[in-house]
Amino acid sequence: MSCTNIRFRRLGDLLEFPEKANTSTPFHFSEVQTRYKGDRHYHDFQLSEKYYDKCPWSLHRFWDDDGFPVPVDSLGIAQGCYESEFDQYGNSDAFDTEVKVYQRQLTKFSSAQDRLREWNPAVLRKIEHFSCLAIRMLDFDGYRIDKALQVSVDAQAHF
Repeated sequence: MSCTNIRFRRLGDLLEFPEKANTSTPFHFSEVQTRYKGDRHYHDFQLSEKYYDKCPWSLHRFWDDDGFPVPVDSLGIAQGCYESEFDQYGNSDAFDTEVKVYQRQLTKFSSAQDRLREWNPAVLRKIEHFSCLAIRMLDFDGYRIDKALQVSVDAQAHF
């Protein structure tokens, strides 16, 4: 196969929160129902409407600005979650100084980039697998994980 036939897809802005379609949805402590905006869909990652009262995956660890851990219990985040491979906690504005670091790690970035749930081990394995495929196929010397505030420290360390 020639390189011209290879299409790389990046995460974009294909998802919306129906209750606030076409507007910013502030951070929610429990996930918000999400849907596709149109006919374009992600083929490698799945969106689901199935909701668990107790999330089958543990949230990753959160760290405060001082470098010390923040107990998840103290954040007020709901125990339940959608089965989705995307986080559905709303949006966080890129320049809002009131948005906490942990909120940025759970929300859609600035209403412009959907956020994968890399704290789900299966999703992190997919990200790693796709990264290895790209490196192997294109012979890169390295790989960069963008937007450090949006990727959990645990996922970065594992990666």
